Amino acid sequence: MKGKIILLSLVFFIMGTSCAETSESEISFSQTEEIVITETSISTSTTCIPSAESDESAERQLLRDIEFNELHSSFEDTIDIMISKAEMLSERVLGEITSEEDAIEKARAVLIELGVSDWIERTESEFVEIDGEKVKYQRTGEPYSVAFFDKYDACWVMPNPPSGITEDGRGVDTPAMSPYVIMRVSDGKVLGAFV
Repeated sequence: MKGKIILLSLVFFIMGTSCAETSESEISFSQTEEIVITETSISTSTTCIPSAESDESAERQLLRDIEFNELHSSFEDTIDIMISKAEMLSERVLGEITSEEDAIEKARAVLIELGVSDWIERTESEFVEIDGEKVKYQRTGEPYSVAFFDKYDACWVMPNPPSGITEDGRGVDTPAMSPYVIMRVSDGKVLGAFV
């Protein structure tokens, strides 16, 4: 009787990278009534496979590079535009930001002055226009998003586009890039505005 058995095994993670070690054992045997002969050969190879964590990090960096270097001529161009918008304001230093509500009030005034009052109106309205008809809706999130960055003495304020459910059960979603304002907290200086 003759037969072959091939064994494969994948093992071990080393320092955050998983390396698969493949061992291949080939055992041949033949049997007569009295004599058993066994031959064994072993070959081993190691293949390193990046861990899921390092893949995710590399993919994230790739997206960042494509987004800011390939799709946009330069992230610096966006920053220059944001600064130039802030420089257009009649008053750029608005006073210390004391709360989330204060940040919203100041950012709202900045955005209105920069010409996006229609966006502010849609953000704050209880109605949304669907097929030319004004329909009351229940917003699913807050009208404004605010983030404070203590490390930078700055805050970011963005009016959120309408999203939610109308009284008659229709979904409301406004796919659009929202305007936003970045201000220094200690004196309320508008550092930049994306409109």
